[in-house]
Amino acid sequence: MKEKLKQFKANFLNFGIPKYRLQKSKNKARKKYKELNGDDNITILSPNCIGGEIYNLLGLKFNSPLINSSMKRVDFIDFCLNLDEYLKIKPKVLSMKKGHPILTLESPKLKRIDINFIHDDNQDTVINNWEKRKKRIIKDKIYVIMDNKDEHGNSIDEKIIKKIEEFNSKKKIIFVTHNNKLKDGYEIGEKQIKRYNFKKISGLYGFQYFFDYVDFLTKK
Repeated sequence: MKEKLKQFKANFLNFGIPKYRLQKSKNKARKKYKELNGDDNITILSPNCIGGEIYNLLGLKFNSPLINSSMKRVDFIDFCLNLDEYLKIKPKVLSMKKGHPILTLESPKLKRIDINFIHDDNQDTVINNWEKRKKRIIKDKIYVIMDNKDEHGNSIDEKIIKKIEEFNSKKKIIFVTHNNKLKDGYEIGEKQIKRYNFKKISGLYGFQYFFDYVDFLTKK
């Protein structure tokens, strides 16, 4: 029953009013992005699908290897802080999760990182896309979007999250539930943080209701 409901929602979102609303939202965002002289060549790094979703909404090229993927937030921080070193590693797919490849970056000098490509089912495609897109990273135009939740839905210690501030990027935003003391923190509450990168029944992504991603990418 759960799978049938999931499939029904997926089918519903791809037709009619939800699809129209999403397209209308795309057109509006792209127009605003152009009016604000938004850069067509930027890199968005995020530990979940929000980066790829924003690229898609704005019609921009995927200048990030983390498209359609999910990873632990602590691993994401390590990945960013050691970006050049991790990008030198030859990626491998050592396991699958529910039919989706887990790309592994492993080196004697670095912590092992596993990245779940949750919208892909072909190992070669995942590795090829990784190698292709990592070369597109624009080091002086990196935008970081993340949250403070671990894989079990619990809040991560603020001292750990604060480490991302050491990463040199053009701009950062960290979605948090409450008690925000982070330099780049943005409070969205417990309910929103659980599914902000998922599509709602309206056809729009959760983050589109509270996060002006065009302003984030264009304004200082």
